[in-house]
Amino acid sequence: MIPGKALLIFPKQFQMGYLKLERDYDARRYPPLGLMYISSALKEIGIKPELIDMTALDITSDDIVKKVIGNDYLFAGFYTDTTTRSAVLDYIKLIKKHKNIQILIGGPSSQDPEFFLENEDVAVVHGEGEETVKKIALNIASGKDFSGIKGVSYKKNGILFSDKSAQLLENLDSIPFPDRDAIDTSKYQDYYNLNYKGPFATIITSRGCPTNCVYCTSSNFWGRRVRFRNVDSVIGEIKYLKSRYNTKYVDFVDDIFNLNKKWLDEFCGKLIKEKLSINWSCNMYPFDMPLDLLRKAKA
Repeated sequence: MIPGKALLIFPKQFQMGYLKLERDYDARRYPPLGLMYISSALKEIGIKPELIDMTALDITSDDIVKKVIGNDYLFAGFYTDTTTRSAVLDYIKLIKKHKNIQILIGGPSSQDPEFFLENEDVAVVHGEGEETVKKIALNIASGKDFSGIKGVSYKKNGILFSDKSAQLLENLDSIPFPDRDAIDTSKYQDYYNLNYKGPFATIITSRGCPTNCVYCTSSNFWGRRVRFRNVDSVIGEIKYLKSRYNTKYVDFVDDIFNLNKKWLDEFCGKLIKEKLSINWSCNMYPFDMPLDLLRKAKA
């Protein structure tokens, strides 16, 4: 077990990329599910994570710097994608002016590690981070570098070391549920969805996507081989959400929720049998959905 704290930061999309539009978080704000999984993973090894979702809090870059200066964090970790990576790079530079702390980068933009590796003490975590970040934390705590850890890019003495070959997790049921206690669940909603009811949560039941769409990083990030959670694990998570947070609406954020018809049929059957009575939504491939299964999903 590692004593200590870690800071996890989910940045705000100030503009929606090439559209140059401000993101309306009051209409739709999703929980930072990836960092919540990382938070649960860190707790397994004794670290006390603090998660800051800048989309849900009135917090500035100066506030982030003050928090880093005022606390003895083992590291600070940022989620980053195409719309936030420039802002994250600015945060890193600002933090480094005031404190030499180890910075970790994860999320879709990890596929371009050179963009972030201007500084020493910055490491980019590729792909699934739950196991990798625990190994990194152990090395930081013991004063070691990241050599020998798969799925990490970093600089040492000005030389770039890059290993993007982190092993994908075979058993997704072995991962603890995302750390929803790390956020204020009342701040998340999806008013774009007509059947929305709060309180609201997101769940992911699989990782990976067999397609390779040019506009999407999913297959590069998760891999094209799809891995599924056990149906009972997902039903258990829904029960947990209802009992602990009174959740009434769930959005399943899988890339293609109806990819495995046998899995979906079992899930819908157990959802009905357990009488969980919850509104839910998902992304489906519309041209490969039997009508009887669609009716069962609606029931």
